[in-house]
Amino acid sequence: MSNCRVQVDDLFAAHDRVTVAFTLTYTHDRSGRDLTMTGVKSYRLREGRIVEFWGETDLYGLLRRAGLVPEQIPPF
Repeated sequence: MSNCRVQVDDLFAAHDRVTVAFTLTYTHDRSGRDLTMTGVKSYRLREGRIVEFWGETDLYGLLRRAGLVPEQIPPF
């Protein structure tokens, strides 16, 4: 995948924490289709530097839109 674009959907800062919700859009090299993945990242800052971060991204959603995993998860 190439041509990655980032859109900040929400940004919140308080004290030493910053949280951002975002949408990444990639252009799939083989098909030319745009694929999106959403995520949320949280950062802890000290003296203007990131000292800790954690977050989640919807990788399953990206793979589903690329046709690499099934639309529905089969029952166990």
